[in-house]
This record gives sequence, structure tokens and C-alpha cells, in this order.
Amino acid sequence: MTDWYLLLTPIAVLAVLLLFRFVGCGASITDAPDPYNITVTADAPVAFFRLQELPITTVAKNAAGTPDGTIGFAPFDAGDPNWRSTAGIAPGYVLDATDSLLEQTDTDSRAIRFNGGYVSVPTNVAPLDNLPEFTVEMLLLPEWDVAFALGNYFCALESAEFIPIPNQPPPQQKNAGFGIYAGPDDPNNPASPYMWQFWMGAGQGGFQRLSPKPYVDSPGNPVTNPGPIVQPEPTYLAVTFSQTQGQAFLYVYTPNQDIDYTTYELTPVADLEASKLLSIGLTFQGPLFAPFSGPTSLYPFQGLIGDVAIYNRVLDESTLRQHVINAFFNI
Repeated sequence: MTDWYLLLTPIAVLAVLLLFRFVGCGASITDAPDPYNITVTADAPVAFFRLQELPITTVAKNAAGTPDGTIGFAPFDAGDPNWRSTAGIAPGYVLDATDSLLEQTDTDSRAIRFNGGYVSVPTNVAPLDNLPEFTVEMLLLPEWDVAFALGNYFCALESAEFIPIPNQPPPQQKNAGFGIYAGPDDPNNPASPYMWQFWMGAGQGGFQRLSPKPYVDSPGNPVTNPGPIVQPEPTYLAVTFSQTQGQAFLYVYTPNQDIDYTTYELTPVADLEASKLLSIGLTFQGPLFAPFSGPTSLYPFQGLIGDVAIYNRVLDESTLRQHVINAFFNI
């Protein structure tokens, strides 16, 4: 497994450590980071939603070309408590832009504050219609009480739907695509801490969380690791998936916390089929848990989301680390 060691204390010390860490990986002690959006654009995403145009309209511009996204809001009720969604959103909620500090290297950067709002993007059109390998990265700031308001799930991004399975009784839940959520580490223990989670469709098995594999420093030597804990601070989040290699990774980084490991190898499931619609900040494909009948709009993200980029390939770890530097550190 690839380990991402960040031995952190103050930000100033971290910045120096990062520079030394990346010598030989394309960076040097004299390199200054480019603005985050320049770095992301240079790595050729197939979609890049910066989510900071003013004034906000119903269009989320795709800086990589087409398709653009649609911005809206969805008043709804949280429904059955078993679904573990949040309370209803008041009708008439309007999406808001703010100085976000998600990109700490750019004081002019903004993001959208989500709480029942969403960005929807069609994925049944090129170049998002067939991605057996992909990378998704985004900047977020959770704004619910992650220490005390426990037990619910929050959708950062999802591209999922129900696909009928030939010659088998149809499952009543989404079973294709993928999703990025924040939710309790143990769904049967609402008091368990929030973790960033990557879910995938598993056909007849429904929608499943991909569990992180144990860290190992050497054969037979597992390492204690708290996992991809959700923190109420600016967060860089990335997921990579390769169907051909049968590999998936989750990358979580926050600049103000001491974290030794930020790369999590996941146990993947088969990628059954791509979906037709990607949504940011909300799911339109129903609950994660039974009963599966009822409203489809659930799990509103509460907080800031900005700079969502999608690639049609797996970005290597050193590239993602460079994106982190350019988002968070003025050197």
C-alpha cells in the first residue's frame, strides 16, 4: 500500500515538510504552488465545477467544457428514521455564495453553501458517459455539528441509480454507480464518529460502502489509524477507482490536524453500470437503508462545497498531493 505520511503540527512547519517530501516527485524547495484551479485544469479533468460564479444562477458552469450542471434546491422531509437523513428543508431555500477559505491560497475563492441545494449533471453524455476508471476530487467544509449531531448521512456527491438485473427479481434500492458520503463509521451505532465514505453499486447486493483496508507498515504489522474522520474544517477529498485493476482509494486531507496517514485503500466491488445523473450536495436516488420505497431526495449536505473535478483516469498520489499544496499552502 502507498502511505501518505504527513507529520504535522503547525502549518508553517508542514509547508516546509511538504516541500522536502516532494523533492524528486516534480517539486523542489524553490517551487511555489500555482493557484489550485490552474493546477487542476493542467491535469485535464473531463469536468470541473468551480461553483463560484457570481451572481448564482441555475447554471453550474463546467470549466472543462460540457456538460454544464443545473443548480437548484429540493424541499423535502427526512422521512423514515431508518434512512438516517436530516430534517426537512424549508421551501424557498436559496443557494448562497460566500468567501469560503476552502482554497486557503486564494482569498478571492468562493464556494456554494449547501443545505437542501444541489448541482445536477447529466452523465449519460460524453465525456462522462463511460468511466471504467476515474478520479473525483473536491473541496468541502462540513458545517453540521460533527461531534454531537451524530447518526445521519450527508451526501457530498453521488452518481447512482437502480438498474434492473435480467432474470432476477429487482432489488428495491440503487445498485449502480457510486457515491461519496459522510456518515457514522458503524451504521448500527449512531454514536460512532463521522467518516468519509465511498459507496458503489453492487448489483443484487445493492449499494455498499467500500471498507478501508488495514494499514500495514510491514508484513504482519498493522498500524493503528483513526480512519478518514470528518473534521469541521476545510477538507480536500479525492476518490480514485479502476475497474480493470480492481482498485479504489480514498484520500482525505485537512490542513490543521495532525494526521499521519491520509490515503485509504478500499476493498472495491464490481462496477455494475454507470448512472445517468450526477448530483452534488444531495441524492436523487433514494435511501441507503431499508425501507427503500418513498422519497428519492435525501441526505442534504450541510456546508460548503467547491471545485469539484472529475477525471477519466486514475491520478497518481503525487499529483493529488500537489493539488493539496496548491489549495492549502502559500509557500
